[in-house]
Amino acid sequence: MSVYRLPGLLFLICLLPQTGRGQTPTAAGALVLKVAPLSTADPNTSCLPLSLEYFCSPAWSVEASYAPRFRRWQPGTAHEEKLDFRYTKLRAEVRYYPSAGTTPLAYWAAEVFVIPQRYDELRPGPFDPYTYQYDPTLRRVAYRKQVTGLAAKAGVMARLGPRWRLDAFGGLGLRWVRVRNNQEAPGQRQLEFLPKIYSGTELPAIEHEHHSPGDYLLPHVALNVKVGYLLRIGTH
Repeated sequence: MSVYRLPGLLFLICLLPQTGRGQTPTAAGALVLKVAPLSTADPNTSCLPLSLEYFCSPAWSVEASYAPRFRRWQPGTAHEEKLDFRYTKLRAEVRYYPSAGTTPLAYWAAEVFVIPQRYDELRPGPFDPYTYQYDPTLRRVAYRKQVTGLAAKAGVMARLGPRWRLDAFGGLGLRWVRVRNNQEAPGQRQLEFLPKIYSGTELPAIEHEHHSPGDYLLPHVALNVKVGYLLRIGTH
């Protein structure tokens, strides 16, 4: 998660207690389309997620999200050296609203996600043990990176009007990062619960970059705000 989105996130969360009072709770069969505009400020994997939440009952819902790559607008990104960088973000979650008859709607959620990535990088040749130098000839190395994870979240969904919604959440989880390329053998599995900060634009242990082939287990922080529109009201 990038610190670029924190000011907007905190501002929107402050609005939640003032929204949606005295309105009818979401009914079974309701369908909400959501977008998370703050995700476009992510300097690692900028995207514009689109989500659909379906209410199986007033207390239970399921949500699926698809996020293609979004062209980054902020300067100084962490992946300027990547060539043909391609990725998508896929998420699915189950939500439980324990106080379905009140507004705003507080909820608990369990989320799974996968982020496949492909990119190339220009790397120097192999290390020469006789000269103690790398071959200066640059070679194009193809990387494949897969991020898979799960998280437990808590959030609030407030009503901005008859059909508009504001959804804010936070949570913790784990992510498994698998990195491979076409020139190096993968290293041993690493447990990195406290990875160091590699950039002044990042928070520690959230979007740590791994170039070396291997498998990594990292903490995951879920924190975002979505704006939603009620496509279908549902039935009570």
